Amino acid sequence: MTRNDLQKEVKMRFNDAAKIAYFLPQDIIDNTIKAFNVSATTANGYGALGAPSGRYFAPASGGSCIEAFTGQCGTTNLVLYGPNFARYDLSIVKKTKITETVNFEFRAEFLNAFNHINYIVGNAGNDVNTQADSAVRPSVR
Repeated sequence: MTRNDLQKEVKMRFNDAAKIAYFLPQDIIDNTIKAFNVSATTANGYGALGAPSGRYFAPASGGSCIEAFTGQCGTTNLVLYGPNFARYDLSIVKKTKITETVNFEFRAEFLNAFNHINYIVGNAGNDVNTQADSAVRPSVR
């Protein structure tokens, strides 16, 4: 996959039965889990799940390159854009003067007025969130 191919696949997907939200298609997630499930005692080098077939994130070291330092076998950074964050807060205020020193104020505030659900991987306070290599399942529980 190229970076653009991967970016096109980043969408919110829901598994209603398991109540899980995913950012990537299930085939990429399953094949990435298989790619990281390695075994030194099998003929093909993969564990009980078998070898990946199709699209997946490859581990840093593989058969064609053993990584001795970060970035030796490929890129060190991959920037993807996730779903947009949207939150709408509304406020209505009406002030009425009763006397010169007394005011009446009616205030109504609606936080997240349209009840829009936002999903984010990592910390919402950061502009850029990174995932460690061990976090190969990009899902939200």
